[in-house]
Parts: sequence; structure tokens; C-alpha cells
Amino acid sequence: MAEPKVRFKRDDGSNYPAWTQVALGDIATRVTRRNANNETDRPLTIASIEGLVDQRTYFGKTIASKDMSGYILLKNGEYAYNKSYSVGYDYGSIKRLDHYDMGALSTLYICFALNTDQNSDFYNCYFNSLSWYNQMAEICAEGARNHGLLNVSPADFFKIKLSVPSSRGEQQKIADFLSFIDGVIAASNEEVANLEIQKKAAMKKIFSQEVRFKRKDGSDYPEWEEGSFGNLIEIYEKRVDSDCNLPILTSSKQFGIQYQNDHFSKDQQHDITGYGVLPRGYCTYRNRSDGTDFTFNINNLCDIGIVSKFYPVFKATERCVLYFLMVLLNNEPTTVKKISITAKGTGQKVLSFLDLQKINVPIPCLEEQRLISDFLSGFDEAIAAAKKELELWKKLKKGLLQQMFV
Repeated sequence: MAEPKVRFKRDDGSNYPAWTQVALGDIATRVTRRNANNETDRPLTIASIEGLVDQRTYFGKTIASKDMSGYILLKNGEYAYNKSYSVGYDYGSIKRLDHYDMGALSTLYICFALNTDQNSDFYNCYFNSLSWYNQMAEICAEGARNHGLLNVSPADFFKIKLSVPSSRGEQQKIADFLSFIDGVIAASNEEVANLEIQKKAAMKKIFSQEVRFKRKDGSDYPEWEEGSFGNLIEIYEKRVDSDCNLPILTSSKQFGIQYQNDHFSKDQQHDITGYGVLPRGYCTYRNRSDGTDFTFNINNLCDIGIVSKFYPVFKATERCVLYFLMVLLNNEPTTVKKISITAKGTGQKVLSFLDLQKINVPIPCLEEQRLISDFLSGFDEAIAAAKKELELWKKLKKGLLQQMFV
């Protein structure tokens, strides 16, 4: 059996015993108790990242039957394996119930409880490792998906061999160390969230004009004036042929401008004839939306790329700072509402560039726009730095999981 690349030692510096292999069925017992008398009204589901959560909270509604008397009754500290494929979990995900005393799960889940002599904290880490999912891959027949469900029998599931430390002491040290990393990741997540809340609060005060910037001599800038987007933005209509080799970009609400392959995590094959050119510092948006919200993003990713025909590309006129305009379009409540009303269509909404130009908005003078842009972009830089640190910690944890478990 292969040894992990990272090992812990005893407090006196001596080595722990070699790792061993055990079958899951040797350390765990299948949970088959049924919710016979509707003992709980909490339907559970597995959310890949959040873990085992209340179905109503996760989906915003109840997916389960109102009568859950036939469901599996799961108690705090017990585990459930979801045989459904999900992004990042090609062979399903396994999670421990931590947030509730009890809940009910569909019989499609395989549920189990670790034996009392096992270290639950260690196995909670192990079940999120690449080693575990590699072993799951071996028992999942290729192509054995039926409507997204994997063909995994309980008998095969409990025969899976786990490579684990034979010493509970080493198991606990691994669990404690990874718990520390999780704590740092949680703190980084909180830092990102707090910065985003602060930026949102600052924008609210700025766009309501509760807070105004002043000139260096302390004097006031002119009052904001109503103006149409037609005087503030200009369309950029350069197109490409099918033999163009510029990178294909996409615009997302969460991540801004991205390389399309990164956004979809795989190569995309499209006929790019007629795609629009998006230079650095120019703005774009998808002019079709399934709802009423549209997201505007500036290309700060690369010098020049191309975007789908559904993405109008534009720049600011000399009367406007493009960054200020982008923040206004995405966040100022009155402007967002006007965009929603202007978009046409009964199903999918369409916001043409011509219709966008007709919208009127209040804007400050150019000099105050620059000050506002500099102030808010400072938040963007801090948020980007915090997100980068967060990703580094996540990458470190992923690497450690690969080296600690074999």
C-alpha cells in the first residue's frame, strides 16, 4: 500500500505506525431506520459545498413529499451518500449531518453511522479527499448514470477499501490540522463578504447623494444632472471572421469578464463568425436575460478578445468615466429598475443597445465621477486581494488532502 507524502509524528518525535486498509463496512453500520410516524418535518438534501442542509432553506421550497414517513431518519453525526452527479463531485458526495439533531432523507441516499471507536472528525476530512472519490470511481460502472443517478449498490459501497492511519492519534492530528485550515478559509470568506457589504453600503450613500465629494479647496461640485445614456456611451461594432484566433470571452455576474473555457471548465466549440471585438477597457453585457437583471462588465482581463453577438460592446464618451457608469448600471436602484422596465419580451427579456441609450439617469460632473470611481475601485482591489488569498488557502487545502490521503 502506498504511503502518504505528508505524515504527522507523535509529540515525542517518533513515527506513528504505518497506514492500513479497512473496508467501510468494517468501521461503519448502514442506517436503515425509517421515519415511521413523521418524527421530523425537516427534509434534508445534500448540497455539495454546504453539506447536509434543510431542503426548504437550500431550494427555497420543499421538494420532498409532505408525507415523509417512509424516509430514512438520520441523526446528528451520521452520514449520507448522494448518488447524484454534481459539479465537482463526479461520483456523488458524502456529508455528515452537523447542523441539526435529526432530519429525513430520501431512500435514494445511502446512509451510515461510524462505529463508536472511530474518529468521526478524521473521516469527515477523508470523505472529501480525492482518494475517496478515486475509490468511488472504481465501483461506479462507466456510463452507469440513470437520470443523473450513479449505479452504486449498498453492498459495493460498504466494500470500498479505505487507506487510513491505524493510529487514532495521527487521525486526530490530521483532523485538527485540516480544521485549522478550514478556520482560515472561513475567516477569509468572511473578510470577502464584509468588504462586499461595505462597498454596497458606500454605493448606497453615494448614489442617494447622502455623501458628496468635494473639490480640493473644499467647495462643492455642481448638482447631479439628468442625462441619457445616448450621450454617455458609444457602440463599438468591430467584428471578426471564422479564422480569428483571439480568445473568446464571456461576461458573468459573479466573476466579471472571463475566458469562456475557464467559465465553462471545458473547451467550447462555436462558429465565431460575426463575434464582436472587446478591447481592454471597453464594456459589454449580455442583451438577453431569463429574468430582469442585466450585468455590465469592463474587460480588464486581456488586451483584446471576442464575445458572442449577444454581447454589445461599448465605450464611454468624453462626458463619462466608464467605471462609474458600470457601477451605476449594475447597482443604482432607480437605474436598475429603468433597465428592467425598458427590456422587452414576455419570456426572455432583451435589452438592445438602442433601448439602453434612451434611458435617462442622474450623473455628477466628470471630476466627481473620477473621485467616486477611484474610491469604489479601492474596494474592488481589496476584494480582489481577499479573494486571491482565499483561493490560495483553498488550493493549499486541496493539495494537502491529495498528499495526506492515498
